[in-house]
Amino acid sequence: MWLRPFIIAILAVALSSGIAFSQTLEKVRARGHLVCASSHPLPGFAEQLDNGLWAGFDVDFCRAVATAVFGDPNLVQFRPLTGDARFAQLQTGELDLLVRDAAWNLSRDTGYRVRYVATSFFDGQGILVPQSLGAVSAYELDGVKICVVDDSDELNRLRQFFFENQASYTEVLYEDPADLAIAYKAGLCNAISARASLLHSIQIGMPDPGAQRIMPERISKAPLGPVVRSDDDHWFNIVRRTHFAQIDDEEVAAT
Repeated sequence: MWLRPFIIAILAVALSSGIAFSQTLEKVRARGHLVCASSHPLPGFAEQLDNGLWAGFDVDFCRAVATAVFGDPNLVQFRPLTGDARFAQLQTGELDLLVRDAAWNLSRDTGYRVRYVATSFFDGQGILVPQSLGAVSAYELDGVKICVVDDSDELNRLRQFFFENQASYTEVLYEDPADLAIAYKAGLCNAISARASLLHSIQIGMPDPGAQRIMPERISKAPLGPVVRSDDDHWFNIVRRTHFAQIDDEEVAAT
């Protein structure tokens, strides 16, 4: 969902008001397109389809910002990211906007010279298992082999969860999140613990998605949303107001 014409008009007035100078806005306008980055591939959020077009929740937000700046959702260049964060590219100006690639927390809020605009999606760590296991809750799991990324917050939370519930499990550790699905499909583990958004992506990519179940419990909370540089208040406000405009747009569409 992008933006309706009357909301575009409101944003256009704000952008032309001259209240403050935005180096980022001037740079984007001079370039002729927005450079926006998000996790890839993550079905439902950001992925390049067979026809070459980008689609997903995060992609639509990039297009909404392009609409606010240019009045054209197509004036955006997408940059796929694969790691936990790409703040250096944002700090150096290679990116104008980073969408949902790293959870909003204290260290990122204070140590990377970036600003989180708002929370657009709440994620959280979950556990994926085969339906054949017969479990409907993470609290029922015992004696399972769980694939999880090594040396990560997710590994520490998984250990804490099983310790608190006095249940046994075996860790199957990997360096890259992409390895989790490969190992699970090969039967090297019979569960995966990762962010729920990644688990949904893995489930969709399985030969029989309906044979997999994501446990309803979340053992963490990860607020995610657009990120900009910390030195441009006007650009921050433009992106934030675009986020608010999308919320208003959804409310109008629902009435």
